[in-house]
Amino acid sequence: MARLVKRTATQPYRVEGKEKDAWICMCGLSNDQPFCDGSHSAARKNEAEDKCYRYVGGEPVETDGLDVDEQGVRPEDG
Repeated sequence: MARLVKRTATQPYRVEGKEKDAWICMCGLSNDQPFCDGSHSAARKNEAEDKCYRYVGGEPVETDGLDVDEQGVRPEDG
């Protein structure tokens, strides 16, 4: 089942290891999930703090909140 997940984190989560640290993606944009690849840095340059976005094909699309109805369905998805 598909789910629309709202993510508000703008930076990765650091996990300290014995030999080296790992950075876990918290924004959902990394192409190396679950690890951070720095995609959040580029995204933040194109996003306004007071706006909400969803990503379609890796590109930001400004939305009105989560842009879904009460059942969690986007209007264009019927």
